[in-house]
Order: sequence, then C-alpha cells, then structure tokens
Amino acid sequence: MLILGVILIVTGVLGLAILIIFFDLIIILKTSWYNLKQLFKSWIRWLSHFVNRRSGGRRHVSNPCIK
Repeated sequence: MLILGVILIVTGVLGLAILIIFFDLIIILKTSWYNLKQLFKSWIRWLSHFVNRRSGGRRHVSNPCIK
C-alpha cells in the first residue's frame, strides 16, 4: 500500500508540474507571439541588408550621391 501511495503522489506531482508548464508555455507563447514576429521582421531586414552589401548594393545605384 505504501508503494501505491508513493506512486500516486509522484504521478500527481508530475501531472501538476506538466499542467503548470503547459499553461506557462501557452501564456509565454501568447505574449511573445508579437515579439517573435518583430524578431522575425528584424532578422529579415538584417538578412536583406547583408545580401544587398554582398551584391554590391545594387539597390542604391539610383542614389545620385553615390554615383
């Protein structure tokens, strides 16, 4: 009976921890979805800037100051 009680307590604690982690993840995802989108946008901007620099900055050829 003691072993059964220990198993029940352990599974209860584990289930509670899993539930808490699950709800925390949902809350974190809800709050950080906007931040994730912002991060993705800035990453794309940085990547396009890097590609422009690698290709010689062809986008800026129309600028009369550089010519």
